[in-house]
Amino acid sequence: MRVPAAPDLGFQNPMTQIDTEDPCHFTGAMMVDYFKNKYPKLFGDDLISFDCGDGWKDIIDRLLAKIYDEAIKIDTHVVQVKEKFGGLRVYLGRENEFISEAIRAAEKEAINTCEHCVAKEKITTEGGWLKTLCGQCHESRFKKP
Repeated sequence: MRVPAAPDLGFQNPMTQIDTEDPCHFTGAMMVDYFKNKYPKLFGDDLISFDCGDGWKDIIDRLLAKIYDEAIKIDTHVVQVKEKFGGLRVYLGRENEFISEAIRAAEKEAINTCEHCVAKEKITTEGGWLKTLCGQCHESRFKKP
């Protein structure tokens, strides 16, 4: 059964627009490929989504490196990585205390890191959409045309 496309209501979320001029931009598909290749045993067929800015790539990378052996030991996979309410969220099929603590530490670091450019200064979660951005990225994303 073919699902019809959603109608275009003329509404665009400014946070989903990709700056194609930015040579460092890592799209969601690129992040999935990168992490699946680097940590193949952490990703199964149960990945729901991987949707956050590339400014958090290094935080996620360190997290996955830290939990890799433990996740394999308890036979779990990354199910979802996303930005929610301005913060990083990482979900696995199951977690133990070690993995949960590592995820919470990564989430804490991400809330103080620009999701777009990795800046650590002047971080804000203001705007119609809660996004963790530095002042410069916030201004460029929300400026009126």
